[in-house]
Amino acid sequence: VQGSARADSVILLHDAEVSGNVYSNALSSSGVVAGEHVSPIGVPVYLRLPRMPDIDPGETEVAVGKGDELVLEPGRYGQVVLAGGSAAEPTVLRLSGGTYQLSRLRAGKHARVECAAPCELRVSAQLRLEKEGYLGPQWEEQPAGDVGVYVGGDEGEDAVRVDKDERLRARIFAPAGRLRLGQGVVATGAFVAAHVRVGHGA
Repeated sequence: VQGSARADSVILLHDAEVSGNVYSNALSSSGVVAGEHVSPIGVPVYLRLPRMPDIDPGETEVAVGKGDELVLEPGRYGQVVLAGGSAAEPTVLRLSGGTYQLSRLRAGKHARVECAAPCELRVSAQLRLEKEGYLGPQWEEQPAGDVGVYVGGDEGEDAVRVDKDERLRARIFAPAGRLRLGQGVVATGAFVAAHVRVGHGA
């Protein structure tokens, strides 16, 4: 994780690294904290955060087939699912920009969710990204802050689950649930959740 982490509890598994400080009441670490562990902290954690927007998904489900590419306009949708692709032919969901309200977003292995222009994803239940994919701006010169992700979810459950070797460039806000970053995940941006778990080498 590039930057600092702040939560009531933080778990860093083997080879996980936080380049800044960790602010938490509980820290279980087999990884590396380059900065300091600052404890105790007040809970709930108060930061200068955006207001959690209302999330009102629609009913239209969206499916992107293996190796296909789909451009999606802003709007209200139900579950959005990207089938797994391959390293040579990833499955791509390209968001043209604006606000998207979904019930769930699930992307399979070698699947990419790209924002061609600044966009906001509002997900009522869960965001799940499987291995070796990508979520962030379409172009490298776009800042990670161009992609805002707000996830509702349930207390104690995985609101955001990112599996092995995924790449994230975004601001992710899941104040009620757990944010889980798997082994080897490269995350750039800002990540806030009730509980944060960072896997091996992330």
